Amino acid sequence: MPNGWAGRKDEIAIHRDFPNGTNVEMVRILNEHEIELRIWERGVGETLSSGTGSSASAVAAIHAGDWLVKMLVISLVVSLWR
Repeated sequence: MPNGWAGRKDEIAIHRDFPNGTNVEMVRILNEHEIELRIWERGVGETLSSGTGSSASAVAAIHAGDWLVKMLVISLVVSLWR
């Protein structure tokens, strides 16, 4: 993921509009069949296991790209958010 995404995640996850915190998914569209995804779950931290977050990110990427997709590969990335 590009530099600065961790700071952006912090701005969202602990924003005053979410007094109990919130989950954050960062998605980068690589091409019409592949996205890169980072998931931050409230109370857990960065994780590779979120079916809901993965599914929502796939739907958002497909919608943003206006694709008719037969297959989408999701690559989950763990890095230095901690």
